[in-house]
Amino acid sequence: MMNIKTIKLPQSERFPCTKRSVKESLADLDLISAEFRHSLLRTPRYAKLSFDGHVVANAGVARQRDLAWLYIFPVRQDQYPGSAAQEFQDRILPQLRAWFETEIRKQETACLATEEIFVVWTDGAHMLERVKFND
Repeated sequence: MMNIKTIKLPQSERFPCTKRSVKESLADLDLISAEFRHSLLRTPRYAKLSFDGHVVANAGVARQRDLAWLYIFPVRQDQYPGSAAQEFQDRILPQLRAWFETEIRKQETACLATEEIFVVWTDGAHMLERVKFND
């Protein structure tokens, strides 16, 4: 069963999707935990990363293939219209699901790093940025 944690946001912010849409898209993938949270880019692991835009999600699969996660980050409502949230639900979540399925199926010996995708909202579009971390 998928574990989903969430936080309350001020009215000026929104998440790019709902808890329900994440459950509907990813609940049957056993290894995934999801968390609606504030940015993790301030942690040492991510401190050197730089994105042109606002990171609205991060998905990852551990090198050992025993853990997968999806972090959803808030964005100001005046910077992220309802149409962007709809696109995230209709287009980005299915892309992330396909990526999770591919990554989870890889044999552990074929994986030399932890792979992550950052979903960035920039210039009115979602961009997917792939990053590998050597753990």
